[in-house]
Amino acid sequence: MRKETVAWIVPASFLLFVAPATFGWPTDGHKHIRRWAVERLPTWQHEFLGADHLSALHERYQSIQDEHAGSGDAKWTAYCSPPGVGQRLHDISPPAPSVEAIQWFLERITYHLNHQQHDEAMKYLGVLCHWNEDTASLSAHSSLLSETQLQALLPSPEALLSQNYSFGYKYALSESNKPDLPSASEYRPRLLGISAAEAATRIYQGQRQLHLRGAGQLVRAIVALTDGESQKVRQIVADQALMTAEHVADMIYTASCLAANRIGEAEAAATETEPLTQWLPDNAFTPTNSIHPLPYHVRSYLVNRGYDPDRNVVPLSLAGPDRSAVSFGFGVATPHHLDFTVAPARAWEQLEVRVGLHPSAPATGAVIFEVLLDGQVAAHAGPLRGGQAPAVLRVALPDRPVTTVRLRTRPGDGAVANHNLAVWAEPQLTRRKLK
Repeated sequence: MRKETVAWIVPASFLLFVAPATFGWPTDGHKHIRRWAVERLPTWQHEFLGADHLSALHERYQSIQDEHAGSGDAKWTAYCSPPGVGQRLHDISPPAPSVEAIQWFLERITYHLNHQQHDEAMKYLGVLCHWNEDTASLSAHSSLLSETQLQALLPSPEALLSQNYSFGYKYALSESNKPDLPSASEYRPRLLGISAAEAATRIYQGQRQLHLRGAGQLVRAIVALTDGESQKVRQIVADQALMTAEHVADMIYTASCLAANRIGEAEAAATETEPLTQWLPDNAFTPTNSIHPLPYHVRSYLVNRGYDPDRNVVPLSLAGPDRSAVSFGFGVATPHHLDFTVAPARAWEQLEVRVGLHPSAPATGAVIFEVLLDGQVAAHAGPLRGGQAPAVLRVALPDRPVTTVRLRTRPGDGAVANHNLAVWAEPQLTRRKLK
């Protein structure tokens, strides 16, 4: 990343260190994360890609967009320029262009590996990895708050007033400026899809999850650092670096599997469905009203949890004769909606979900459940009342680049708001069969 050396001298209760004021991981951080990911690849991928090329991936090609993008050198800019997609390859962007760009990178990697142009493939893969690494870093790339907001909510000690939380505190780690990663980890990379389109969806959603986690960890690191807890800072950053390295290992592994057309039956079966609880809703941080609707008020939905009438947080389950357990899902307020951009929609054939009220909801609870595609109701159930058996909604997804899915609840006639304990149970996408 762009660097300048900044010396910070603070009282003994704080740290004494010199750190690069950068926007993402330092250069050695990118190398360390990437090297760790490469070391977890199976033997056949080391042979398929070649030791020299894998070394180039984490040594020479770990920061192409930092060093060359925008330099005017067409040779290098080409690796950072998905056609027709304006992207800043350091930050989170909207779903449709992001997934299109990720799919383009995967297709370029496959093309060059299949034409024995391994060095070219590593350049594209290096840009894709760096993009995902940056958005997970504890920095301005991941923060949900501006520097001004961070400083207002977490006032700096006087000795650190001139420093930026977003651009440097996270590197109070070690003399080498490298995050601590476990060398003995036996992590096995996961396949993220059997096609570039499907894999692009999961890479983007994984990137969003890491980005959100990084925003929270950045705040924890700031608090620890200003409290003089340098070891805690190192551990916080190490934890984030490890999750980032695992995500990067999954990407490299998946890109290699796609290029080699080597995917095991068990791996393919494991990716056939995609739980929507693995995704962040598009409106995750946007309240639907000036205050959240009842019965949740403060939080409009919970993942894999719900409320009972006394506002106790409880495991999700559904009413009815079987009082069936729920493996994953959302407990939501009423009225409320969860929005998801499915891109590319052509990778997915169907959305299926069970809907109903939590067993603790009295009969005075009544909720209408609707699934909307691109603003139009595609399936609905209800009003379902407390104690009533759940319903199943299935919606075919259009074979096109992008579609929006909305899971919406509305109160039924005569419903008591605090008793509308709505549950979206096991919402998941099913992969479209490859043509």
